[in-house]
Amino acid sequence: QFLKAAQAHAFCDVGDTSKRSDAQNREESLRHYLSREDQLQYKFLFSIEGNDVASNLKWAMNSNSVVMMTQPKFETWFCESQLLPGVHYVPIKDDFSDLDEQFEYYSSNPKACIEISENAREYTSQFLNQERQYALGGLAIDRYYDLVSGK
Repeated sequence: QFLKAAQAHAFCDVGDTSKRSDAQNREESLRHYLSREDQLQYKFLFSIEGNDVASNLKWAMNSNSVVMMTQPKFETWFCESQLLPGVHYVPIKDDFSDLDEQFEYYSSNPKACIEISENAREYTSQFLNQERQYALGGLAIDRYYDLVSGK
């Protein structure tokens, strides 16, 4: 659904990089994989959930690019429900029908883009302390054990 909606817009450089042979409209959507380094050359990055969280969300938010995404539906250790539309990311509708509108608005408002990018990096910074993350993971495991064992 996202590929179909995004490929209709000249400002979107998106495609199917999978090696699946069953992909619909395979020829029209096939693209070469872009490395993270190559993707980071863009002002805007899409972070789209599929069957689970969007796997690029963490590094995309910790970049100088602006993340465009729907409101998160999945929750992980990254606390996606705490992300605010228009503050940490550019919100887009679940059916992707407002890509044009959002792209135009934020392309013509560089201050808003800078602010969103800064807010996203600030949010992400709390997860960059590996020692703290391991300590929190240990606490979560301890709490899970207590709940399962009836303590």
